[in-house]
This record gives sequence, structure tokens and C-alpha cells, in this order.
Amino acid sequence: MNNKFRFFLISISLAGLLWLINHLNQEYTVGVFLNINYEGFSSSEKKQAANTLYLEVNGRGFSLIQFYYKQPYTINLSKSDFKSVKRGDTTYLRIIPDVLNKSVANVLPAGISIKNIPNDTLTVSYVSYPSKEVPVKIKYNLINEKNCIVSGQIKVIPPTIRITGPSEIISLVDSVETIPITFRDACDTIQATFKLVSFKNQKISSNVSEVHVLIPIQLVVQHQSKLHYNISVAGHNYDGEIDVVYAAPSEEPNPESKLILENTVADKKINFNIKCPPGFKVLSINPISIPQE
Repeated sequence: MNNKFRFFLISISLAGLLWLINHLNQEYTVGVFLNINYEGFSSSEKKQAANTLYLEVNGRGFSLIQFYYKQPYTINLSKSDFKSVKRGDTTYLRIIPDVLNKSVANVLPAGISIKNIPNDTLTVSYVSYPSKEVPVKIKYNLINEKNCIVSGQIKVIPPTIRITGPSEIISLVDSVETIPITFRDACDTIQATFKLVSFKNQKISSNVSEVHVLIPIQLVVQHQSKLHYNISVAGHNYDGEIDVVYAAPSEEPNPESKLILENTVADKKINFNIKCPPGFKVLSINPISIPQE
């Protein structure tokens, strides 16, 4: 290789290098993408949101080359960076432009500046259904050949559950029921777990799927007693007895003393009713009423 050709190659190389340095020192505008990390958002909310942000940046050639080699860059956005607007059951979160610009500027390297963010109205929307508490109704069958009955208040844990769904649907729901369970020959307190009946409308959900139940059961004995009444109604005195057949817990020493005879006047009749404590069951009253004179 002669000296002239060598000099020619060196000249071309230097000219190319000078050209490259000159252009790399110039400022350019390019489009880039940044990743978005949503802090404090649920997984379902994140699915509805964009995971990248497109923007145009300014920078010298050298800075842009470094920028591309150090990618990806990620901005962090929290719910406080958005303005919330609720329409019906849907909540719209719209980014505050000044907050977005500040978040982007914080992650851009030195020498790179924001020129334009076309989508500075970044919006996240998600359904936010209302909820309410409703009582649980226990469904069960007690088949017992022995004289055993429910002897007290049934305890349900929890007694109410929280349901969530569209307002126009859950407004029609006033309770939830359990799947029926049959108990045979039970003469002691029943402890069982009841599953809740599934909602027909899949837009309704609840915070629990089952409840724990305690059903007090006791062995009872049938009794027959005569209760005396002496009533004065509209100046007339009524005196007599009624026959009451009832069941009471076998351990109750004096069940008749627990019975309270009550009466009401309606339709020219004096109607009788027996008030008794939990664990008792009135089977028949005779007479159930007497005519008013």
C-alpha cells in the first residue's frame, strides 16, 4: 500500500469521525417508551391500565445513545397521583399532568429532557361495586324419633355477611341462605359448618362462603297442665281453666311454673296464648278462645 492511498484512507476516516462527532453533538427529538409501575393498585385494576408510556424527548446524540443502552426506565405511579371521578359503579382515575411530568423527569438521565407526552391524560378505570351486610338464614331438617327439640336460640358465626355487587342488584337481596343439612336422632347441641347457597347472579360476591352454627337440642318430656284464668273485660268477669299440652326439657323440675297465660280480646272473643321459655313447645291449648259476653 503506497503512502498516497494510506493518506487517503486516514483522511476519509478522520472526516467520517468529525462528521459523526458533529452530528452526535447536535440535538435530536426521538420517541421513547417508559414502563409504568402502579403502586397500591390491585391486580384487577392493573389489568385495566396501560403498562407503558410513550413520550418524545430531546437530547444530544451522545446522551441518546447512552439512554438507549441503559433502557428500560420505569416510572412509579400511586393512586394519589390520579384524580378520582366516580360514575355509577365505575371509578375513573385520571393522571394529574404535572405529577406525570415530574415522575418522568425524575427517571430520565442527565442530558435528556421531555419535549412532549401525547397521552398526558393517562386514565385507569375499574368497577367499584357497593356492598352491604345481610343476615344468614340457616336451613336444616331435624328428624328425630326421640322427644328431642331445639331448646334455644340458634347461634350463627358470623350472623351476617358482606355482599358486593351492582347497586341495582344487591338492593334486592335481603338475606342469604345456607345449603340445607339433615340431622337424624340428635339429642345434644349440634355444631356444624353450613355452606352458603351460591348466588345466581355472578356479579354478586361475598366475603365468606360458609358459616359455623350451634343448634341447642334437648330431650323433652310431654306434660299436660290446667291453667286457671280470672279475667275482667268490659265489666264482665270470666273465670275458668284451660288445658295445655306442652313439651319441656326433661331436666326441668317444675315446668308448669314456667308457663305464662296471656290473653287478647278481638272479634268479641277472648283469645288465649301461652308464653314459655326456650326449650318449651306448646302442643295444644283447649279452649283456644272463649266468647265475650
